[in-house]
Amino acid sequence: RALQIKLLQDSLQKINKTLIICIAPGKGSFYPENFPDDYKMPHTDLTNYHLYKTTFDSLGVNCIDFNGWFMTMKDTSRYILYPKYGIHWSNYGMLLATDSLISYIENKRLVDMPNLKLTNFKLSKHLNNSDYDIADGLNLVFKLPIDPLCYPEISWEDNTNKDQPKVIVIADSFYWSMFGTEVWYKSFSPGGFWYYNKQIYPESFSQELLVENVNQKEAIDANDVFVIMANEANLPLFPWGAVANFRSTFEPGYEN
Repeated sequence: RALQIKLLQDSLQKINKTLIICIAPGKGSFYPENFPDDYKMPHTDLTNYHLYKTTFDSLGVNCIDFNGWFMTMKDTSRYILYPKYGIHWSNYGMLLATDSLISYIENKRLVDMPNLKLTNFKLSKHLNNSDYDIADGLNLVFKLPIDPLCYPEISWEDNTNKDQPKVIVIADSFYWSMFGTEVWYKSFSPGGFWYYNKQIYPESFSQELLVENVNQKEAIDANDVFVIMANEANLPLFPWGAVANFRSTFEPGYEN
């Protein structure tokens, strides 16, 4: 799979398009100390995450390893990166990742995009839905003890004289909170959020638009950057057929 990704990256690069892989963080890797004793296992590098990361590095795949980055910041981050009661990264962690993705695209394409601006870093025990969604699923009659999380105010640089490459993001649910920052049109030009490479948003909010009905070659021609993002738990299914679909436009008859 990593080799197919590198071949697609090279094909896109020849026509001035950019492919970027993002590995979103995994809660199990971030909080291994919280596993019950019966579920704890010896450390091993024989995991999907470690093998993907090692192979991506050796092949030169454009990859942002948010999983590894979050683990290195776990004990030094000023604010919580992964909420105790949330499935996904914290609001603060997501904003760091959004800023990093913009910077990575700027570096790869040598462009100056509208940047995300964070101010008023306030702590609150009133958690947003994403930061408390596991606890909500427990359907308890009381609130669990809450550590305050950081909710900065966000704004965007004016886009005057800025570049806004057209970006397709193919991702699991970790992109939803990024999508909610409006990065998809404040910093990018809208290309679409291809949720699990199935439904396309924002169009599917009003009427379902499916990836299978999209001409892949036209999608490549019309966009500049292709981001494929998966969290650690979804790596067995990643990249949901997206690479094979795109590669078939360069190699008619290609099948993954």
